[in-house]
Amino acid sequence: MSKIDTSRISSIFRTLSPTHAQKRNDRSDSASTKDVNERKDAEVLRAKLIDRVRALDKTSDDFVAHAKEATIREILVWEFGDEILNHPSFKQIASSITLLMSEDSTLNASFDELITDIALKGNAKK
Repeated sequence: MSKIDTSRISSIFRTLSPTHAQKRNDRSDSASTKDVNERKDAEVLRAKLIDRVRALDKTSDDFVAHAKEATIREILVWEFGDEILNHPSFKQIASSITLLMSEDSTLNASFDELITDIALKGNAKK
């Protein structure tokens, strides 16, 4: 398995954040093919995250913790492909990354913003 780079996950968070989405919408229509493909990929991931978080019990005391771990798992699958699900340490890796990101105040704030945005979008679709 490839080395997991937390700065890459942090970059993915920024791409998925509501602030970044607004900046994408504000750009001119002359985006490069690479920009369009990256935006589509991020939109696919965002849709998967909304579905995944929406499936969780929002009334649970552990909702935020479950949502964060589900988000990390989905990002890992998106980044490394479905075969990562078969890795014997996948659950442990996802849990460790979730814990590490929650311990960093900047990443945790981005994480919370993303979860809140996803949870609200999920509610709006019901």
